[in-house]
Amino acid sequence: MNNLPVPAALRNIGLILFLLAIVALLVTLLHLQIKGFEHLIIENPSSEWFFSILSNPFAAILFGVLLTILVRSSSIVITVIAIMVAAGFPFEAGIFMLMGANVGTTIPNTMVSAFPSCDVNDHCRMMSISSMHYFNSMLAFGIFFPLQLSLDYLGKSSRAIVEWLGYQHNFLPPLNGDVTFAFLDPITAFINLSDFPISIYLVLFLIIVLLMRLFFIVLHLIFDPFIIGKLTKQVESPNQCNNRVLSTGIWTSTLLQSSSSTLYLLLPLAKKMNCSSRDIYPLILGVNVGTCFTTIFLALMLNSELALAIGLAHLIYNVITLLVFNYLPLLKEFPIMASRHLACSSYEGEEEEFTTNYLWYDMSEKKKD
Repeated sequence: MNNLPVPAALRNIGLILFLLAIVALLVTLLHLQIKGFEHLIIENPSSEWFFSILSNPFAAILFGVLLTILVRSSSIVITVIAIMVAAGFPFEAGIFMLMGANVGTTIPNTMVSAFPSCDVNDHCRMMSISSMHYFNSMLAFGIFFPLQLSLDYLGKSSRAIVEWLGYQHNFLPPLNGDVTFAFLDPITAFINLSDFPISIYLVLFLIIVLLMRLFFIVLHLIFDPFIIGKLTKQVESPNQCNNRVLSTGIWTSTLLQSSSSTLYLLLPLAKKMNCSSRDIYPLILGVNVGTCFTTIFLALMLNSELALAIGLAHLIYNVITLLVFNYLPLLKEFPIMASRHLACSSYEGEEEEFTTNYLWYDMSEKKKD
């Protein structure tokens, strides 16, 4: 008997139902993890030293960087930060952790792309994308960390938005445990995590990471054909190197919720576009903005104003970075120029071959050479 092909519509319906099941299980486990963090933060004196260390801004940043390198997803790490804050972890420290996560997500990609490939142009192209992403995040951190440390602009703005949306919370640790998760109570009421050893929280964290990874994979299965079809038409259309590059980065990463996966998906298509590196750079800024919505969505599902404030702080940080680095020429130049010098550093004497590719160098500069 021949295997009949599954219609695309039926396949997508099945994937969407599977995605909804993943979200339902994920929200339930996040609620349990919040209860576990509440027990660790409020009731367990043995963990007080750990959370007191993370209350230091520099330690919080380092924790965010290292955890993101380990997990390889800033969306997952910022979701974990959000549930920690919802459980009573200091909100200000959570802000610094998310700034560290924003830097940490660029490091693995840059390290992997540094290994030479067989083709010098393919290697330099991937290295250029990754290093532009890295230099942009590092420079943004260098500019906005002192401002956050002195003004707390991310905390104040995100809390103002949450309160404007109708939440009336004083943003202090919920010492009385008064957090609203009424719709999950029938599911989780029979589980008391305080009866379990601390190792159970680590197991729960690993399950959450795997579930979110599965969540991203299903998003790829659903949206990859749609994205590739749309972008193929964009590549074939005239005036490719315009403001649509920025919007392309935003909407593709919003659908896929992973900056690394989005850049890898866009790379083969970007290769066909006769654009300079300055034209491609807004794509990276847009990708950073699009990946901010996972935490906001899950926070809304959890009905936690603290988690929502962390998600909004992440969005505000990346939107401000986009505006500053895309529209201030001096700041825009640094990541572009730095990535050019780094991209082919492992190919001594072959940079001239790479400069023949219009994708990364302006035509005026090529003519000058």
